[in-house]
Amino acid sequence: MNIATTLFIIGIGLLILVFVGQYITMITSKPEEIGLLIHERINNERIKAGLQPFQYDTKLAEIAEAHSKDMAEKGYFSHKSLAGLGPADRARLANYPCVTGENITTIYTWLYTKQLAQHAVNNWMFSDTHRKNILSTIYEKEGIGVAFTVTSVALVTQNFC
Repeated sequence: MNIATTLFIIGIGLLILVFVGQYITMITSKPEEIGLLIHERINNERIKAGLQPFQYDTKLAEIAEAHSKDMAEKGYFSHKSLAGLGPADRARLANYPCVTGENITTIYTWLYTKQLAQHAVNNWMFSDTHRKNILSTIYEKEGIGVAFTVTSVALVTQNFC
């Protein structure tokens, strides 16, 4: 067997390991727990910037999770649902008294929940627009929702109030 074949087999093995790891994590993890891990890391970023931490709002988390699930089930990635509803529309329909801001991200490759949470935060913090939402003094609360596609891609929504 030559070196190229050996490297190819190792590469395929690693891909299988990642997929199996993601699948096991996906079926054994509670999305709410992942949301709380992300929340903890978001507050670490706010504290590093000299800001007050966000309060975690379970109603906002429910709104965020519903959007993540909708994207996962219907195969799209957007702040607007396929029905044309944006973050403020979804908040209003849920009888939530605040117009919310929103960050969304997808995580394609991860092995365990802490890594998934860190990837979500990194994606947002390395984007000027998302970073501004996270470090805004306008918002006091956040809720985070996580859902998975059938191929183990994580869709994460963060709503602010």
